[in-house]
Amino acid sequence: FQAEDGIRDVERSRGLGDVYKRQALVCVASLLTSVPNFLNPFLPRLLATLLTNPSLSSSTVSPLLDLLATALPPRLLLPILFATYPTPSSFASSSFPPPSSKAVVRLVSVLRRVIEGHKRQDLLGGGGGGGGGGLAHLTAFFLQVMDYRNDVAMWKGKQAAGRKRARLEGAREDEKEGEEEGEGEVEEVEEVVCESMVALVLRLNEEELRPFFLHVAHWKKAGEGRKEERQEGGRCSRRLVFYRLVSHLVETLRVRAREGGRAVS
Repeated sequence: FQAEDGIRDVERSRGLGDVYKRQALVCVASLLTSVPNFLNPFLPRLLATLLTNPSLSSSTVSPLLDLLATALPPRLLLPILFATYPTPSSFASSSFPPPSSKAVVRLVSVLRRVIEGHKRQDLLGGGGGGGGGGLAHLTAFFLQVMDYRNDVAMWKGKQAAGRKRARLEGAREDEKEGEEEGEGEVEEVEEVVCESMVALVLRLNEEELRPFFLHVAHWKKAGEGRKEERQEGGRCSRRLVFYRLVSHLVETLRVRAREGGRAVS
C-alpha cells in the first residue's frame, strides 16, 4: 500500500501507486474467496490498513470489507475488529487523538454486516448458553464506541488547555494540529453506531434483550453528575447518544409493524 513511494518523482509513472493498490486488493479478494484461512495471520494489519488508510477511498475498500464480513466466521473476525478500536486510555493524552470519524464509520459498518449476515448462533456464541459470551463482547464494544463524542470533546479540551498553557509559558506552537472532527462527523459516527446497535437488537431474544438494554441504560446513567468530566466536554453527552439510539429503535419497530400490518391485510 506504499508502492508509490519509489515512483513518486517519476513523472510518467504518476498514478501507478493507485494501480498497485488496486491490484493488491484484488489479490486479497481472490485469496478470501478461495483460501480465506491463508490470510488469518495477516488479518489485524489488513483490517487496520483498510479501516484507517486515508489514501484508500470508500468505493475501493467497501467491496473487500463486505467480503471480509461474510467470508470469515465471527469468532475469528470480531476480536480483530474490536482490537482495531483503541481503548480510551490510549488517547487520553493530547498526543494521541481518537480515531478519525471515517475509520470509525468503516469499522462499525463492517460490524453491522457481520451482525446481519451470519447465523445467530455463530454471532452470539450459541452453544445453548444464551449467547452470553459473544453478546457480552458486542455490548462492551458498542458502549465504548458510543463514547466517541465524549472522547473527541475530551481530546479537544486537552488540546485547548495545552495551547493555553503554552501561551502562558511563552512557548512557540510549532506543531501543526491534526484535522479535528466537527459536529457533522461526530453525528455521522453516532448514526452508524445506532443503526448497527438496532441491527443487533433485532437478532436478540427477550432473555438477551433485557440485560443488553440495562447495560446501555446503566452506561448512560454512569455518565451523569460528574462535574469534572462535564467541564472537559465529557459524559453529559451520553444522554444525547442514548436517546438517539432509542429513537432509532422506535422508528425501526414502527416501520416493521407497519410493514407487517400491510402484509396481513
